[in-house]
Amino acid sequence: MKGYAAYDRVSKTTENPRQVEYRLLAQVTSALRAAKAKPGDRSNFYNALVWNKKVWDAFLCDLADDKNQLPKPMRQQLINLAAWVSKQTFAVMDGNASIDTLIDINANMMDGLK
Repeated sequence: MKGYAAYDRVSKTTENPRQVEYRLLAQVTSALRAAKAKPGDRSNFYNALVWNKKVWDAFLCDLADDKNQLPKPMRQQLINLAAWVSKQTFAVMDGNASIDTLIDINANMMDGLK
């Protein structure tokens, strides 16, 4: 019974996909905010941007999968947003855009996941 009790405890604390996405966005958004606070730390700045892009690339892959259960119109909107995040990331890296827009997008997504 000990093994079952341990499994039962873990199963009750397991996050659902929405919670995982929220937590991941919260972590990467925190990294973006820290990068914004210290723009002179270029390594940290670029690492935060690349991490954020990887998160959005993962979202894109999930959204493009036919097994994704979101409604197709919503999936398409989120796919478009993921593509925009990618372009915006490169614009921020080139100094042609503000990191604030990426932070705002993530914060809005987190609000939607609540």
